[in-house]
Amino acid sequence: MIHRGKILTIVFALALFAPAVFAQKDVAPDAIKTTILDAQGLKDLVKNGDKPLLINFWATWCGPCRTEFPDLVRIDKDYRGEGLDFVIVSIDNVSLADTAVSDFLKSYDAEMPSYLLDAEERREITGALRGIAPRFTGGFPSTMLFNRSGRLVYLKNGVINDGILRIQIDKVLKK
Repeated sequence: MIHRGKILTIVFALALFAPAVFAQKDVAPDAIKTTILDAQGLKDLVKNGDKPLLINFWATWCGPCRTEFPDLVRIDKDYRGEGLDFVIVSIDNVSLADTAVSDFLKSYDAEMPSYLLDAEERREITGALRGIAPRFTGGFPSTMLFNRSGRLVYLKNGVINDGILRIQIDKVLKK
């Protein structure tokens, strides 16, 4: 006879993994490609480049992220040919990369490279972000601007002010 505790453990484990299985089953053929990266991959992303880099951390469940996203899409379109690299990094569950994250990006006509941070717990996410921005205090959305040498020159936790962010971008592009 199976112990009731073991049954509950099995049921709990199945409940944890079921959303990932079902989410991947419904991947649309036109899903926007989102690359999964870990904390080291995030550090490498900041180091690899000779252009200023703008990174926005966001999630599909984040109301303020949704509020600022149209401005970010316009910034991407306005600066894409001006020498700015711009990527977005979702902090959603990895199982949502090709479903909810892709649907969100399609709904805003987002074209910037998309990543998803492979970190399940809030402290893992915070640790990964502090690995590239030690002053990161938490909260999303979060926007970081790095100069050509990979040094953090601007950090905004919360919804961006389009005008202020553009001034910061223009500064790093002129140097």
